[in-house]
Amino acid sequence: MILKAKFETIKVDRKPWYVIKTDKGTCKGVVNFDLTAGDMLELEGQWAENERWGSKEFCFKTAMISVPTDSRGLLEYAISQTKGLGEAALAEIWETYREEWTTAIPLTLKRAVSESVQWNWKDTLTRIAMQKQQSQAIGFVMGHKCTLAWAQAAYKEWGNETVSVVTKNPYKLADLPRYGFMLLEAGVRQTFGIEDLDPRRIEAAVMYSLGDLTGAGSTAISEEAFYDNVGKLVPDAPHLVQSAIWDLNKQGKVCYTGLGLISLGVDSANEKKIYSRWGGENEREEMEL
Repeated sequence: MILKAKFETIKVDRKPWYVIKTDKGTCKGVVNFDLTAGDMLELEGQWAENERWGSKEFCFKTAMISVPTDSRGLLEYAISQTKGLGEAALAEIWETYREEWTTAIPLTLKRAVSESVQWNWKDTLTRIAMQKQQSQAIGFVMGHKCTLAWAQAAYKEWGNETVSVVTKNPYKLADLPRYGFMLLEAGVRQTFGIEDLDPRRIEAAVMYSLGDLTGAGSTAISEEAFYDNVGKLVPDAPHLVQSAIWDLNKQGKVCYTGLGLISLGVDSANEKKIYSRWGGENEREEMEL
């Protein structure tokens, strides 16, 4: 389940694992970002009973910042985050700036605004802008049937470029640790409009198939074994598979020798490094003898 709660204080700090106090009660889990009092969090997990104390705790697997999407709600959130501003300032800022309140730097009110409050306000706007980008990026990925943990992994990898990276090629999501091609096939790629014969899907199938086969230990796979394997993933596109191999070969992601063997580019590069090191030493030893 998803729990939305306001962060208050940290009770136990064992980065990145925390026990935190929120307005909804005690919560514990991994948080991969800095916490500030008043932060609105979206936690994925479930309520459980503490084995020692018997109290209820929300044990979460993933956490993200949750910010209001409407302008007035976001302003209320900003005011709650800014030391020195309260309800009176909220009403005046909204009346004065309306939808443009995020551009109010420096902040001008009827009463003088101290230098420290101006600094706090500027810091809040900067932090909220970052939180909003994060929230929007994660929400975008989750909106395509990805889990919160998957969306967070994407944001951790690409930051504010997440939406553009994933929009350009949704199969980039398959490159993230603990996720892969088969998960995208289970309903995710369809939400992006990826058809069966989309070149991006074919390339991803080639990479997944090679990774699957080389996972057994051998770095070089026979063409026959490879085509048999990848054919089960994309049975109607043998010509596109061949085209994808040549393109991936040019990119250095696949090594296609033309001698009946094919391997991942990274495996081929590692093999060459090993040969260069040990093969070169053997040649020097022979010359010395």
